[in-house]
Amino acid sequence: MSPRPAGTTPRRSGTSSRTSTSPPSDSAARTPATGEHIDENDLYPDVRPALATLQQKGLWVGLAGNQTAKAGSLLRKLDLPVDAIATSAEWGVAKPDPAFFRHVIELAGVAPNELLYVGDHCDNDVVAGHAAGLWTALIRRGPWGLCGRTPRRFWRTPTGSSTP
Repeated sequence: MSPRPAGTTPRRSGTSSRTSTSPPSDSAARTPATGEHIDENDLYPDVRPALATLQQKGLWVGLAGNQTAKAGSLLRKLDLPVDAIATSAEWGVAKPDPAFFRHVIELAGVAPNELLYVGDHCDNDVVAGHAAGLWTALIRRGPWGLCGRTPRRFWRTPTGSSTP
């Protein structure tokens, strides 16, 4: 994890992870107990540079999503430029449960209206995160992002306050 540049104030940002459901390549390691596999090939090409850019700008970046504990371990082994990685299995609660977003808020260490949660599922990420008081953004990629609906209140603030 990279240190914060001197003189910057960390701001908070969240994002969900993307994992592949396709079988691993012959050269990739497979996790025997669960069959889960995550490696660099499972990331979109712009993920690592985008996360690094956010951190270089002094933003706190976390990954949190509905994944197994093993997926969390595999994501940590990728040494992504993020400040934290957590999964629903590690927390014992999954989206869209409001308790999942309470864990996200605690992990980030800020007020809900200071947090942006980016996800690819309209109902589980955007609508549920918004209901928990977070800023939310829909990223339209992956199976959920491309087949799901766009939320009607996409541009409204979580608390009805003005846009920052």
